[in-house]
Order: sequence, then C-alpha cells, then structure tokens
Amino acid sequence: MGEYYLIFSSMGLLLSLLLFSLSVFAYDCVVERVIDGDTFLCSGERVRLIGVDTPESSLNRRAFKQREFGTPIEVLSLGARAKAFVVRLIPPGTRVRLEFDIERRDRYSRLLAYVYLPDGRMLNEVILMNGYGSLLTIPPNVKHAERLRRAYRFAVREGRGVWAKPRHERRVEDRYRCGRKLYCSQMSSCEEALFYLRSCGLKRLDGDGDGIPCERLCGR
Repeated sequence: MGEYYLIFSSMGLLLSLLLFSLSVFAYDCVVERVIDGDTFLCSGERVRLIGVDTPESSLNRRAFKQREFGTPIEVLSLGARAKAFVVRLIPPGTRVRLEFDIERRDRYSRLLAYVYLPDGRMLNEVILMNGYGSLLTIPPNVKHAERLRRAYRFAVREGRGVWAKPRHERRVEDRYRCGRKLYCSQMSSCEEALFYLRSCGLKRLDGDGDGIPCERLCGR
C-alpha cells in the first residue's frame, strides 16, 4: 500500500511541476491593439516579438538607424505596411498564445515572446516569411533562431514584402557601381551587399547560395 501511495504522490508531483512549467513558459492573452509590426498590447501587457525587427511606423531615433529599409521616410512607409499586415493577423479581440524563452522581459519591461495564432502558426515566423521585417536574434533568446532564420532567408531570396525591389533602388544604383568591390569586407552595409549580389552578379558574396549575401551584414 505504501508503494502505491508513493507512486501516486510522485505522479502528482510531476503533474504539478508540469503544470507549473507550462504556466511559466506559455499562456494565452487577448490582443488589445497593435503598436508596431513587432509589438502589441495583449491583456494589459506590452509584448515584443522575439527574433523580429520590423520597420518603425512612427518617426523616432530608431527610424534613422534602420538603414536596411531605406531612408527614414521609406522606413515609415514600410513600417505602416508591416503594422497593417500584423493587424490583419491579430485584430483586437484575437486570443493568442505566448511562448517565452530564457529572458521573459526586456529592459523596457515588455514581455518577450514567440506568439502563436489561433490556427497554430507562429506570428514571428509568418512576419519574416512574408518579408515584413528583418531577423534580430539576440542571445540568450535563441530557442527558435534557426526556424526564424530560414523564414527570413526565404523572404529575401524570393523578394517578398520589404525585400521586393522598390522604386528607391533606382537611387541605390546611382550610389553604387559594379566592379569597384569584390569582397564582403569591403561592403559598408547589407544594402550595398545586396546591390552587388543582385545587380552585379557577384555570387562570391553568397557562399552558401541562400540568397543572403555577407552573413555578417545581412544575417543578423
């Protein structure tokens, strides 16, 4: 009788630990509003998507730093598109599931999460795969880093979303000239590396053939 009691007690302890771990690493919340392409308000908490960096949709200091998306004005235009895309996926009232990584909050007290839509898709991955943001992997939160990297590479390779050839690339071609540079170490930005790969056919910049040149610059 004592053995059965011990077994049931152990099973109860394991079940309690499992339920506790699930409550710590995942829970549901209801979307109140989308703040930006990578940030939204859910059941009173600000949630920041892990591994994703979308263009800013309001003019701030960060908009001037997101040079891979173009000029600040172009950043805002792309940011508005990214935000609208996310609003379509998680309009107010949508119940989503949050999955956490090593760090639960960032320095701004926002929840850091992988977000799952009602149909089971991961929002972080969907945004990257459709080309509405760039990859932003920051250790130690790298649980799904490779999965997100594949989505990002797919979007860049296929020219989706913000990676589709925009009108402003005509001005990019005025800034850069084929034949002046040959190696990643000579490139000043991801934009320049993409120009040399796509417009000049400098395939040596894309050693693994995934459509992403100069991983140090473009494979963040």
